[in-house]
Amino acid sequence: MIPQEFSHIACRQVDLDALAAIGDDQIAGLVTELSTPGTDRVVAYRQGRRWSACSSRRQWSPLARPAVAGAPEGVYLITGGLGGIGLVLADHLARTAKAKLVLTSRRGLPPRDTWQDYLASHGAQDAASRKIRSVIALEDLGAEVSIGSADVVDEAGMKAVVDEACARFGRIHGVIHAAGIAGGGMIQLKKPEVAAAVLAPKVLGTQVLERALAGSSSTSSCCARR
Repeated sequence: MIPQEFSHIACRQVDLDALAAIGDDQIAGLVTELSTPGTDRVVAYRQGRRWSACSSRRQWSPLARPAVAGAPEGVYLITGGLGGIGLVLADHLARTAKAKLVLTSRRGLPPRDTWQDYLASHGAQDAASRKIRSVIALEDLGAEVSIGSADVVDEAGMKAVVDEACARFGRIHGVIHAAGIAGGGMIQLKKPEVAAAVLAPKVLGTQVLERALAGSSSTSSCCARR
């Protein structure tokens, strides 16, 4: 996005082989890429060779995948599960697999036994009311829904959510990482803490999820990752 706001700035992507050890040759190649003007916007290093993607010849084509009847039945943890993207994916899993869903969010929802009173005393535009109605709709579709209140960058909180899910459902078959904070605004007005807040759920959150799901306790070790 930066070159679209600042025409005098060029951005390039240098792709190193994640499966190969980073040696002197790759480091030297990376230094050369950073210090040499060039027009190649996408560059990849593989087995000692440099590959470049010419933007004028680069083409996109659909990736073929085998047809599937629907998502397999199971237990799915969705971070950011009460957000727009999370609820759409949860709806799909509820319709196609009658899945058991563990939906996490930073704020959670009011206690379940207060939902009817909450809906009666709050308008239809209330944020929590909309989420409660969405969860009820998921359950009407046949899904079993558990709500977890935890920030995805809070390792202790996510570990507690995973442990509770394992205790209730036995194991977790799939994880959808949909938590995030939408960025916006002009680049020159961005501060480091603003950028960090956008990156944290995606980058740090993924690392937290890996550790929370790996676990070492007898409760969390029942969870499987896909």
